[in-house]
Amino acid sequence: MSKFNYLMVLLLSFSVSALGQDYYSDIWLPLSKIYEQHTESTELFVLGQSDEDPIWGIRIGTGDIHQLVVSGHHGNEIGSIAQSIRLARSLAEDPLENRTIFVIPSLIPETFGSKRHLNSVDPNRNYPGPCGSNDTVYSSEAFSLRATALLRDFIDPDFNHEYEKRLGIPEINIVAALSLHNKGNTVHYPYSFQENALTPDATLFKELLNEAFEEGPYEVGLFPTYYYTMQGSFIDWAYWAYGIWAVLIEMGTEKDMSEGELDSDAKYSIPAMRYFLKNAPEHRTTPRQAPACDLNKMSPLGG
Repeated sequence: MSKFNYLMVLLLSFSVSALGQDYYSDIWLPLSKIYEQHTESTELFVLGQSDEDPIWGIRIGTGDIHQLVVSGHHGNEIGSIAQSIRLARSLAEDPLENRTIFVIPSLIPETFGSKRHLNSVDPNRNYPGPCGSNDTVYSSEAFSLRATALLRDFIDPDFNHEYEKRLGIPEINIVAALSLHNKGNTVHYPYSFQENALTPDATLFKELLNEAFEEGPYEVGLFPTYYYTMQGSFIDWAYWAYGIWAVLIEMGTEKDMSEGELDSDAKYSIPAMRYFLKNAPEHRTTPRQAPACDLNKMSPLGG
């Protein structure tokens, strides 16, 4: 870790709001422990300062293929946040060849452990999409939240030069991404903005994910098939705008999973996520025109 980045992370670790003692102990301490045990292959970083707290992450590996794991869009989905740290630990202990994987366990620190929305905005409806973001529901524009705007800046080559300098990486180019949530034991690929909206890459997505999640309780399909449609989701934006192989996982059967439930889920989910990261395409797909928006195929109020 560069001296500059270490000092910045250390400084921000002491700027946690009154909300954040659990955030400190449940996010910062496990990440710092992973780093301390694997200093040659990992690096702590700060995505930026959210409204109140630093958004911590860890880089694992130094390979040419860049991938992202992000959880905590919804702070009350504690199980998936915990599993993202377990995945980070697994990747640090047994790195994937030629991969650099950025893990951000809690994207919205202010909501960690307590709530789904921030300032009446659902963070996983705060991205642009083929039919817009969920502004008709929450009266917010895309990237109105500081954290989602920071994630955009990290991914978008027009904005991410500061991260490249800070992390010492000539060009950050996220190729594949996992967006972790819970609950449901389901796995989803774009699109989610309306029913039966298939991408040209749907077959490849489905085949790869069925292979990854062959063992265990997880089912693979489009999000609206299992739940409802949603406008402005991270996976739709990442795929539609940049051609990133983005996948959403609804983990487990409860939002706040017990240690035993985490252990049981991890037997299947950790190997499956590793399989996806290992076997996902090594280059972005070509962003393509999405299907036309059809209000008759959208859930009331956009999910």
